[in-house]
Amino acid sequence: LEREIYELSSLLSDQRALIENLMQMSGEDRTSVGTSSLHNSSFSTNPINVLMQKMGGIAGVLNNLPNSDRVIMHGEVIQLDNDSMRPQHTVMLILLSDRLLIGHPSSGKYRFQLDSTHSLNNLAAVNIKDREGGETASSMFKLLIFPGQRIFVAESARKKKEWLDCIETAKRELLREGSLVRQATIRGKRRQDLSAKTEPANQLTSISESSKSPDESAWLSELPAELDDCIAHRDMDQAVELILEWKSCTTREAAIDTQLALREAQIVQLLSEEVNFDFFCKCFFFVNKSVQHFVQAP
Repeated sequence: LEREIYELSSLLSDQRALIENLMQMSGEDRTSVGTSSLHNSSFSTNPINVLMQKMGGIAGVLNNLPNSDRVIMHGEVIQLDNDSMRPQHTVMLILLSDRLLIGHPSSGKYRFQLDSTHSLNNLAAVNIKDREGGETASSMFKLLIFPGQRIFVAESARKKKEWLDCIETAKRELLREGSLVRQATIRGKRRQDLSAKTEPANQLTSISESSKSPDESAWLSELPAELDDCIAHRDMDQAVELILEWKSCTTREAAIDTQLALREAQIVQLLSEEVNFDFFCKCFFFVNKSVQHFVQAP
């Protein structure tokens, strides 16, 4: 399929160039082929088609993307040596909803060849400060991919910020979707347990043993990190919802409960500070308006 797409695109480009050359030789206006050119260009401007023409080995990934997944961002960056910070080669980055594709230069049919695929859950994009990267630091960032890291230089500081923001946003959205799926699974399991309580008493033992589900245990183990992310981004609504879900869980893990209790206290403190700050602002506004009214009074 990759070869057919590449050959079709090349054939269309060659035919267009041939028609334009013939029309130039005959002195005709090129605008007569404008409609055809626009129609053909829609094929090449499709992000997936463009990427499959540039990088080999990705057709199977891009052609099988679920409806919920998409190409968020793509572009070329320069990879640096981790020790000397000298340029090594240009790489192609493709950010999807759940993973990052990295392509290295190729001497074959495509300019790049897929080198590695990384789940967004297993990487972090980090800004590089001026003191770390020298003159080019304004355009530098690194990807922490266990057990190592990769350092890149974007074409501009604006492009670097775009990469950092898009990766962070995609990671948060992936984390949120995973949390929603786990919450839905836990709610379904809880409803099953509640309905099972109406069964004969001789089945109560098996019900109590099944109440500690692996789904809840897995969700609880990840909950502290999810709450930390909510706190860091001041997403208090989601944090409160997660705390309420934890309170309604039948599964109990002493170590995790201790961590969650600390985060609950932190969330309560942050909410209290927000309420106090809002109250202070309203009081200040009221006093300020009163003073202005008093000064302006005859």
